[in-house]
Amino acid sequence: MKFWKLFAFVTILSSIYSCYKNPPERNKIVFEDEIKNVQDSLLMMKALLIKLPKRSDILNINYNIKDGKLYVNDSLLNFDYRDALGNLTAFEKRRFIMLSFYLNKRHISSGYFDEGSNIWRFIYRDLPDITYNDSRNIVLLTNELANSIISTDTILDQKGELYLLAPKDAKIR
Repeated sequence: MKFWKLFAFVTILSSIYSCYKNPPERNKIVFEDEIKNVQDSLLMMKALLIKLPKRSDILNINYNIKDGKLYVNDSLLNFDYRDALGNLTAFEKRRFIMLSFYLNKRHISSGYFDEGSNIWRFIYRDLPDITYNDSRNIVLLTNELANSIISTDTILDQKGELYLLAPKDAKIR
């Protein structure tokens, strides 16, 4: 009898902790701004990312904000950011930095080019101890292109041309 009480208590506690670690907002597109503003910002960010210099290694072009610091192609962006943002004009460089932090405040902390699907993916509501099942991406797609990702991703939510995706075989909680 004691075992079953302990088992029930541990199960309930685990369920509560699991929900705490993976809040339900991660499965819905929720921003502290209008969807159109975020969508327009992602379109601009995508246009700027396309202009970034190609990497010298086999990894894809990316940006990431970690601990309030901006990384481009896995290098910390400092005051001398000519190399990392080399192909951008001075205005575009400022715009890139401002968009990065604007999107970060809307729970989009990074972006990268996924060669397998040939689309730009933006990481949504990243968690420090994220697992495969918890990863979420925001992508910009027209309705016609949305069918092309169904083989690799599960569409969790859609707002306008923004699609929230999880890996196809992820356990969604």
